[in-house]
Amino acid sequence: MKSLSRQTGKPATSCRALIGKWLKSSRDDCRVVLTKIRQAEVDRIADPVPWIGEAIKPAWSTDPVERQMRQSF
Repeated sequence: MKSLSRQTGKPATSCRALIGKWLKSSRDDCRVVLTKIRQAEVDRIADPVPWIGEAIKPAWSTDPVERQMRQSF
């Protein structure tokens, strides 16, 4: 959490909420979320919050046909 707080300048409570949101998006895959947070820091991503959010989305969520098929069930 310190890494994310350093990158974003947000307090710990805001970082916890972001991590919770990303865990939900990644279906609780902690390894993916942590890897993307670390990657954003190493790569010095200028705006890490949206970058991490996009980086953890499952592959099927970017395909409109697949997304519609999943929503129809």
